[in-house]
Amino acid sequence: MQRFPSKLVLSLLGAGIRCTQAPAQARCGAGKDLVVQALERVQADSGPGQLEDANQLLKRAIELCSDLGEAWYHRSLVESKLGHAPVAAYAMRQAQMVPSDALTERLAPFVLAAPRWSARGKMGSHCWHCLV
Repeated sequence: MQRFPSKLVLSLLGAGIRCTQAPAQARCGAGKDLVVQALERVQADSGPGQLEDANQLLKRAIELCSDLGEAWYHRSLVESKLGHAPVAAYAMRQAQMVPSDALTERLAPFVLAAPRWSARGKMGSHCWHCLV
């Protein structure tokens, strides 16, 4: 019986592991792109059509990479906004099991980062500085 040198066996195993990791990384990269596309479609006043489009993109991102915490977190928010409470709760549980900066920071794509300006250029009655 011929015995393989251990260095050769280890290098072949390492090459095999790298080959199987590459497709997974590519799928997760595509999944991250889909999350970005989904977030570009939603805003504070998104309608059901926009929310459903974003939801489909997030579902596809999760299909491609089930460990993508950002997709699970944002899907939970979109499902909640659509009124699908059980699915939103499931997605949030999934988001809590995988790393997600969005979950950690509690990002909220449906909340405006700054107040809206009125037609007169003021930010309400408590505005101390107005644009001319």
